[in-house]
Amino acid sequence: MTIAMNKLLITFLYTLATAICVVSNTAVATEDILTARTSSDFESTLEKSKLVLEEHNFTVAHVQRCDGGLRQMGYHTDNYKIIFFGRLEEVREVTRAHPELMPFLPLKLAVFAEKDETLLSIVNPTSILAMMPALEKELQPLFSKWEKELRQVLAEFQ
Repeated sequence: MTIAMNKLLITFLYTLATAICVVSNTAVATEDILTARTSSDFESTLEKSKLVLEEHNFTVAHVQRCDGGLRQMGYHTDNYKIIFFGRLEEVREVTRAHPELMPFLPLKLAVFAEKDETLLSIVNPTSILAMMPALEKELQPLFSKWEKELRQVLAEFQ
């Protein structure tokens, strides 16, 4: 991974971590950030996350360890990983037609430990469209479908 990509990933993670601090303690939270909390340990939650994503027909492309980079920025966590996932053909089709969406795809699920809990958090796909209103009409059905499925995934951790 290049330095520029690492900086982009760290910026994304920092923004996501900041947003999570604002999210309430509910299982599935606000419109822009979808979040679940579980009392399960980090490693079992991470493994379950991958399995649940696959059960919903998503493919896990990569798991990125991020806690080291976050520590360097002053954010302390025991464990922090990002699961990159999606449906290959859907992601390819969307990014081929709209390369400006490449920073957001594949989708990314943050899994991180916070005291006795493990949190799972993802940017709501429909909130991405709010930043790009010209794409909303075309992509709303797909992104709404993803949102519904991601809410189902997170509900498995209640």
